[in-house]
Amino acid sequence: MTKKAQPMTRSLQTRIIGTEAPSLLAAQTEPLRIIRSFAFMDLCSFTKYTDEHGPIAAREVLLGFRAAVRDVTERRGVRIAKWLGDGVMVVGVEAGTLASTAVDIVNRIHTSELDVRGGLSTGPVLFVDGDDYVGRAINLAARLCDLAEAGEVLADGDSCHELPGWIVAEQYKSVRVKGLGTRSDLMRLGVLDGYRAPLWELPG
Repeated sequence: MTKKAQPMTRSLQTRIIGTEAPSLLAAQTEPLRIIRSFAFMDLCSFTKYTDEHGPIAAREVLLGFRAAVRDVTERRGVRIAKWLGDGVMVVGVEAGTLASTAVDIVNRIHTSELDVRGGLSTGPVLFVDGDDYVGRAINLAARLCDLAEAGEVLADGDSCHELPGWIVAEQYKSVRVKGLGTRSDLMRLGVLDGYRAPLWELPG
């Protein structure tokens, strides 16, 4: 795979950092728009696994998956926004840190029966009620997760300009993303040989 530097888009060049004086902040009438990175990840073939092994085994797998996600997110300093059944939504301030989290999780959870896939996007979103986000970046991350194959992480260009050296990026094909138009800036992310963590083992 070939790693490519991605330019920061115009939408990310102005960041609202929340350091305005109280008098200025109180005078603002527009909702706060902030730059955040989002990742969606889910277990592939989980329904099939449940059908073949039963609900007790499936529950143990799900708990093991969530434990692995919590371990990686805690070590990398990003936040689990919500659990989504056999998936998860993660949010971070720095694109490179969130990309590292998603690539780490997806590449270490690989077995003969189950894999994880992921989608990442970075952009301006509305911050609502102190714990919720609304915006295109969230929708794009979810759509990219749906598009990804088992073991893949797909990311938009805005999530790829701060990648650490152990992540490799390969240009992905141009695709039409449902409700979000055609995207030609997508990248497939992976781990450089020699930097992989020990593989996750199925519980039981």
